[in-house]
Amino acid sequence: MCVGVLETKLKLQAIPTRLVCDASNKLSSIINRFPNTHTPLFAYENDKEFAGLLTLHNTLFKQRYNPSTLIRSRLLKPPQLLNNTSISEILQSMGSLKLYTLPIFDDNGKIVGIVKAKPILKNLILKQIFTETMVENVPKRTVVTILEKSTVGDAFQMFSQHALSRLIVVDKNNKIKGVVTKRDILSPYLNPTKHQRFSTRSHQKNYSFDIEQVKRDHQPLMNYVSPILKMFDEKIDTSEAIHNLLDSSYNSIILVSKERKPRFIITMKDVLKTAVKITTKTPYLLTIISNLPQGINPAEKKEVNKKLASIASRINKQQRVQLVRFTTKIVFSPERKPILFITNLKITTDKSSYFAKNKNRDFMESLGGVINQVKKQLRRVN
Repeated sequence: MCVGVLETKLKLQAIPTRLVCDASNKLSSIINRFPNTHTPLFAYENDKEFAGLLTLHNTLFKQRYNPSTLIRSRLLKPPQLLNNTSISEILQSMGSLKLYTLPIFDDNGKIVGIVKAKPILKNLILKQIFTETMVENVPKRTVVTILEKSTVGDAFQMFSQHALSRLIVVDKNNKIKGVVTKRDILSPYLNPTKHQRFSTRSHQKNYSFDIEQVKRDHQPLMNYVSPILKMFDEKIDTSEAIHNLLDSSYNSIILVSKERKPRFIITMKDVLKTAVKITTKTPYLLTIISNLPQGINPAEKKEVNKKLASIASRINKQQRVQLVRFTTKIVFSPERKPILFITNLKITTDKSSYFAKNKNRDFMESLGGVINQVKKQLRRVN
């Protein structure tokens, strides 16, 4: 298990009443209960015993179920995440399940609260090196669009074929008309009707449910499209785009051309996937605390983090790195020009600590000095 920021105590929230449902009810009772595609409902038996999670995927997209299907038959057992489970493992569970809200249990298997992806990621993104690594690796994907004249059935097929959660709806000139999500098309499929329904059990029979399903598929898609309230210029800085995404109530942001045509999309799915890679493959990156001097350019900042990550990676092959702390003190001339950089580097592991101090008129050379000192200490230990 990683240490440092990855073991930060989780800030749990109570399960909102709107997310609680009765496992004995029918799917038709929860049509408008999902706040978004990636938030599950929490199903209970007799208002007491937690039965499992009801997800949008399991209600419609894994297999088409009719509105009278019982909730308890479509439940998912969540992973038994505890309050001391590492952030890395929690993010990994969220990514694999495509659920950005999950329950946290106590040692007796009782839910003590829920945890959400965005607060975790907002905390991690405060770490400069995490942000830089995220920006370098998170993809900007080409927007997948669907024409406004399409049907609900067309959208259903695209969701299933492309493993998407949302589609951007455009007119014939590729101008944005809105967005439709998996949650949006739940209603036309699970709303009960006056038709009598049966299950199809033979290829030679055509029951009323089949006819009704076709009718549902042919509903105009525009009946279920929502407006996109905020779009961003395609040239926006990736870091700013990620911050905007995490601060919003949405799970994606759309980047458009100057003609307001959809160009790229940045999704929570991709941000979460990238975060999992960072926290599982290079967890020591998140423990770096640096106090960099004002005035250094972005390229120098990147080089500093690269060098610190490199020495941490080298040590981490033999000892588990717990903390990398790099600080700089500047001595100024009477004219307020920097004349000396005093750098300190401390790397703490599960077995020992490495400490180095250097003074130099050049900041990058002073950084190199403390790193070389740590390398010498490491060689002596080995």
